[in-house]
Amino acid sequence: MKKVILLMFICFTLISNAYDFDIVIDSGFIQNTIYNEFSPAQFNPADPESQPIIFFAKIENDGQETAFNLSISIKWRGDDLINKAILIHPEPYSGDPTISLSNRDLINESPPQHLGFEIHNTHNFDNFMQNNPEFEDEIKKGTLPDGDYLISFRIFELGYDNAPYQDDNALSEIETVAFTVMKPTLIQLSSPGFPFGFGIGTTPNPYPDFVWTSNLQEFTLRLFEMTPYEFVNQIDSPEDIENQFEPFEIEGITSTIYPYKGQLRENRIYAWQVSAVLSSVAESTLEDYKSAMYVFTISEDTEVDLEVMMLRNTLEFLQQLEIEGVDEILKLLESGYTFDDVKQGTGNISIRELCDLLSSDDQNIKKITVR
Repeated sequence: MKKVILLMFICFTLISNAYDFDIVIDSGFIQNTIYNEFSPAQFNPADPESQPIIFFAKIENDGQETAFNLSISIKWRGDDLINKAILIHPEPYSGDPTISLSNRDLINESPPQHLGFEIHNTHNFDNFMQNNPEFEDEIKKGTLPDGDYLISFRIFELGYDNAPYQDDNALSEIETVAFTVMKPTLIQLSSPGFPFGFGIGTTPNPYPDFVWTSNLQEFTLRLFEMTPYEFVNQIDSPEDIENQFEPFEIEGITSTIYPYKGQLRENRIYAWQVSAVLSSVAESTLEDYKSAMYVFTISEDTEVDLEVMMLRNTLEFLQQLEIEGVDEILKLLESGYTFDDVKQGTGNISIRELCDLLSSDDQNIKKITVR
């Protein structure tokens, strides 16, 4: 007898948790997409038609015809940007026809009236980019700030006199759309070799591991082979190497270490470079993001060049700094430039003194300008 009662209780629980409404995110949307570029203008509720389509959703009703409201919330790094903005659908809805919505309809100052929605006074998309001071400060840099974004939706029964929902009269489960914004860091090569313009590095291993650092996800490695004569007499810049020699390319690398499986030859000069495709919410802006070019040869003579070691240490240090203008310095150093005239105030300082200055707890440096 006890077993029968328990079974009936379980069945009742399952039935009572069933909802008549469903919010279905289009299966073509890939959850947790990482975007390296995402302009605030592409997330603008004041100009919804400028938004690329981030997602499609549809509302289905398999139960009783009823009026309802739709709650929309947006979180960034777990903090609220929008907390339960309400769209009202005051006319009873049977599920026919299916209501299809995109982010252009929902992240919008105005309701999608053509779909039967009205705005409740809790709907505040007109100013949501200024509801979080930290988020607003990041927006001023010209891109959506790094972090995880979570857009959540839920349908509730419409209350008396079109009153907003109460949390205990939900008509659907919570549905979510998630994506991440992550600005790219420089692809910093590590070994083998030296940056072009700083001599030719050496490695004794004809099967070297190519090593670099980056926060991107998928890479292409390009490897160029030249004779010493060609390198000395035909090459003045990395562009000369790209224009005159056909690279061996390895695509689809998902690690920042690539063990080379072919055997490299002695008495050859090798140049290598790593690139990645940036992920943008606007597909048309996708582009290759390239590292500097490193040069090396296969040799048992592996003397350490102290100047190059200091350069490499400087590059690694600068890469850790979150200061505007550092990326430009890194690109110049990796392209063979040296800084013989670094000024602080009216006096000159060395690059090592500059690094000491940047790492000092007594300084609050927000921007570096290269002229």
